[in-house]
Amino acid sequence: MSELDGTDGRGLGSSGARVAQAVERWGEGDVVRGCGRLLGLRTAPAGDDAELAMVLGGVSEPTWLAGGKPPGHAYWARVWAARALLYVWDAVAAEAIVTALEDPQWRVREMATKVITRREVPAADDMVGLVDDPLACTRGGCPGAGRRRRGRAFPCARDHGGGHGRKGRPRGGYGA
Repeated sequence: MSELDGTDGRGLGSSGARVAQAVERWGEGDVVRGCGRLLGLRTAPAGDDAELAMVLGGVSEPTWLAGGKPPGHAYWARVWAARALLYVWDAVAAEAIVTALEDPQWRVREMATKVITRREVPAADDMVGLVDDPLACTRGGCPGAGRRRRGRAFPCARDHGGGHGRKGRPRGGYGA
């Protein structure tokens, strides 16, 4: 994050800043409910949900979420929605975040575990299923998570074969 302009280096703002922008635009309750809807989608969002996803993810190209090689980019809307719930919360999102533990994409499951832990959502029975998850990050903690180098945190030091860069973004950035 650039200390001078409050952005993530791409000029898009930090996750927290993008969530704050969404809250300013739609209100806290609508953002939380929108995140719940996004978590339930298995296709690219449309309409207001697509707008919310684009703000949360810092994406400016409306067709980006519908594109990409299989599994496509649509699942990023669910990742961003779950991550937003780290910054803004209401119990109305609890069912959606617990259901996200069963998402086919590991990034969504990983983020769901973080939200459930931080927000103390009662989901012990649902999280038991993640004990056998093939990825350490979704089992409840990646050994490399939180490591710092040159003042920057890296969410995971492992390559999960998911084609992500060192910050968990798709290689080439979100708009590529």
